[in-house]
Amino acid sequence: MASDTAETETSLQGSIIVVSDTASSTDESPATKSLEKTARDQFYTDIKMTNETKSWEATCKICKSKIRGTKGVTSNYNRHAKDFHPSEYESWQEQLQSISLTAELQKSIVENLIIELGLPLSLIERSGFITFMSNVDPKFSTISRRTLTRTILPDLYTKMLHGLKSFCSMATFISLTLDLWTDRRQRVFFALTGHSIINSEFKSYVLSFQPIYGKHRAPVLLDAYEACISSFSIRGKLVRLITDSASNNIAAFSGLIIPGFECYFQRDDDDELYSDWYNDGEQTESDDA
Repeated sequence: MASDTAETETSLQGSIIVVSDTASSTDESPATKSLEKTARDQFYTDIKMTNETKSWEATCKICKSKIRGTKGVTSNYNRHAKDFHPSEYESWQEQLQSISLTAELQKSIVENLIIELGLPLSLIERSGFITFMSNVDPKFSTISRRTLTRTILPDLYTKMLHGLKSFCSMATFISLTLDLWTDRRQRVFFALTGHSIINSEFKSYVLSFQPIYGKHRAPVLLDAYEACISSFSIRGKLVRLITDSASNNIAAFSGLIIPGFECYFQRDDDDELYSDWYNDGEQTESDDA
């Protein structure tokens, strides 16, 4: 569960990675036009499985030789490429390592600079930033703003939302803290944070963070609250809602009934023992007096 909730990583590269959009040549090897993650996909085509002999057969993209091997064993793919096409194989290995580093840098930019530090998306288009990254790694390929806004951030959001739903699903009881504030530009924001103990570990996650338009009156706050708990299906798990004493909060939530509250505070044997001990102590003091 912890790994599901904490998971914010996203794949910044696909299984096929274009090495260059502009560099092309009529005599360029078919094995170097794109970059695959495995030698089989990089150097071979027409891969077929032979059920009768439990073996596979493939055609080398470079020399058109037929390569065969045992089903489940892929060493022949690497061996042929290394022995007969060493320059192409070494070039593929170097590019693969460079792409791996680029992917790590791109992921770090998104997660640490844009998300963690809250820097603007325009950062990746600024000449100073591009120059800095080229000094870090001359082969670095920056992310386009289009890719960032249409692919990377939506993918991260989807994965984080899945983690939050997993957290809410595994929690037996959930407490909520609600906050509302206005920034320097007089924009109003609403935030709702969920708290629970899962596998003996205390967990807290922001379930909702959204702007509130217009006057933040009680009905508006209640609607935002209801939308959040409905989207995560946690109505029956709530045991406490904590807010400040602002008049709009009191008006919105004073009449709220949280189901399961009494179950959460159900008395157990320890409570009864403490109650008996406390009552006996009071009676002893009264007798002494």
